[in-house]
Amino acid sequence: MTTTTRKLLARQALEAAQLTRQQRKRSVLDPLCIYDVVSESNVDLWFQENASLEGMYAQTPAPRIIIGAKRPCPRQRYTCAHELGHHVFNHGTRVDQFHERPQNTCSDEPEEFLAQAYAGFLLMPKLAIDLAFRKRGWEPTNTTPEQIYTLSCLFGVGYEALLHHMCSSLGIISEEYKITISRKKLGAIRAELTDSIEANRPVVIADVHWKGRPIDLEVGDLLLAPSNARLFGINLTMLRTLKRGTLWEAVTPGTCQIVTEEDSWASFVRVAKKDYAGRNMFRHKPTLPDDE
Repeated sequence: MTTTTRKLLARQALEAAQLTRQQRKRSVLDPLCIYDVVSESNVDLWFQENASLEGMYAQTPAPRIIIGAKRPCPRQRYTCAHELGHHVFNHGTRVDQFHERPQNTCSDEPEEFLAQAYAGFLLMPKLAIDLAFRKRGWEPTNTTPEQIYTLSCLFGVGYEALLHHMCSSLGIISEEYKITISRKKLGAIRAELTDSIEANRPVVIADVHWKGRPIDLEVGDLLLAPSNARLFGINLTMLRTLKRGTLWEAVTPGTCQIVTEEDSWASFVRVAKKDYAGRNMFRHKPTLPDDE
């Protein structure tokens, strides 16, 4: 594709993403849960155990999106937004196979490029990213890998995906700066944030500025929340207090709430079974004794 064609498709993707938010009554200033948006779009959403599957959109007999259950959660969300893009642009049935390359790699095939650009603009609007930085007193061009990781948690996307979007789609940071930030690997960031060797476990960072969507976890995931937060529910267990907050572990599927002591901030937390396979509406169904 030519540069001109890419720019035209990117503009089309941006306008479609903005329209989706408007139709689903989602502010352009807030992160969103893509799974909730898909359900509200009358598209059936499933997770399937298939080692080779990234995602699939089936147009007939009724619109359906299928996501590979074994993929990391941020990758699943981006894939889901990508497949929703195929639905929005009426591309027909599509099957995306799993590849080891970074998910933010853009295709030269126009419809795939369009769906990928749509996913980025839908999940990470520029106004929302600007506001997230401003609320925390951070500067995009003078930030740390830990800060970028924190915002990737907020928007529910991968660390590299956020950096790529900020650089290539939004022009917030330069390519050189992106490369510099990317030198610190994900495992090292997680270990530093948790003051431990928890380098290989998913860690979600939720600060008092988290807004716009529930905190979504899988059993076994870690949550670093404000140190003065208390839990209403049974789905998390407290592990320890750190300099950046309190570390919790998701232990059982279901929904709970975490609230700061002065009630100045609260968020619902939804926990799904690890590598959940099934229909989206049952993703957070509590585990019963007969289900074991």
